Amino acid sequence: MPEVVVADLKTADDFRRHAKAWRERRKAWAARSAPMPTPKPEPKIIWNPQFSHPLPLKEIVSELLAYEERADELPRESERPTLRRVIYETAVAFGVSTTDIHSGRRHRHVTHARQVAMYLARTLTLWSMPSIGRFIGGRDHTTVLHGTRKITRLLATDEELRATIGELTRKLGGVP
Repeated sequence: MPEVVVADLKTADDFRRHAKAWRERRKAWAARSAPMPTPKPEPKIIWNPQFSHPLPLKEIVSELLAYEERADELPRESERPTLRRVIYETAVAFGVSTTDIHSGRRHRHVTHARQVAMYLARTLTLWSMPSIGRFIGGRDHTTVLHGTRKITRLLATDEELRATIGELTRKLGGVP
């Protein structure tokens, strides 16, 4: 598909076609950057005429057992906190509303809570920095990067913040 230049968008139909193509490209980019889950191997059942019931292959059984052992070690997708829950728990812990975290307010206590939410979202979820920034008030990925770096620096010196983030991490199901 040829790239559409802004000057070529003369009618509403041209704009709709361009917007649709852009949405499809964004979906393709998101699909490429999403982590691929490990597929669970399906057992292959064979029929052994010597017995009256089907027998699974020995290799498939050992593969299934190995998958189950790995599944216990890795965090499951359903156990990861959602970004909405991270923001809610952070807002409750810092005494601000979730609307404040999403807003453009620049009061010190609101920006601090927002940066902690960005730090926790970055460490506990699989969301990318641009996605976190878009979710938290339409911010840029560099804002998320700045917030996570600032909280990381503060964790080295601020005991109270370290305890608060440790408690939030435990509450959200992560390892402190």
